[in-house]
Amino acid sequence: QLLHTGGASTRVVLLPAVAASQGLLFIIKHTHSAGQLDVTDPSSGMSTVSLLTGKWSIFTCNGTTWSSMGILSHA
Repeated sequence: QLLHTGGASTRVVLLPAVAASQGLLFIIKHTHSAGQLDVTDPSSGMSTVSLLTGKWSIFTCNGTTWSSMGILSHA
């Protein structure tokens, strides 16, 4: 699934609740030319990763918490 956020300001993507997400995996890439994309774990309300243009990350859930492989930049 592709999500185009548009605009130059910071955008927020909320990951699904951890209790219902065991085994899920998301690959999220910031493709817009400006701003940043904050990927947030709703259970903590904290930003998991902030992605600048061209950066991406893989997110996995074990049913208790969301984990990220960090910020990646390989195309």
